[in-house]
Amino acid sequence: MQVKVLMLAFEREGVVRLVDVPDDEITDDPMEVMERVFYWGQNDFQPQNICSVSMGDIAEYQGKYYFCGHHWEEISSETVEIYKLIPRRGRGIIPYMLNEIPN
Repeated sequence: MQVKVLMLAFEREGVVRLVDVPDDEITDDPMEVMERVFYWGQNDFQPQNICSVSMGDIAEYQGKYYFCGHHWEEISSETVEIYKLIPRRGRGIIPYMLNEIPN
C-alpha cells in the first residue's frame, strides 16, 4: 500500500513522498501503520531523491492526517493548513509543542 507523506519538515513546498508499505505490514491500527510508514520512508530502505520521512512531516492515510513528532498524532485538516503557514524554520519546534496546537 502506498501512503502519501507531505514532506513539510525539510523539503521544498509541495514535495510529497509516496511510501510503499508492504501489505502484510498493514494492520487495523493506524498508529502501527504510521510506524511502518516512518520505517519504510527512510532512504536506507526506499531510496528516493528527497529527504527521508522526518519529525515535522505529515502522512495522509485513509482520509486522515497524522503528524510525525515524538510519536504520531492524528490531526485535523485545519491543523494541517495552519502548520503549512508556519515558515519551515519555525516548524522545527512544533513537535515539542504539539499539545499546544488545536486539533
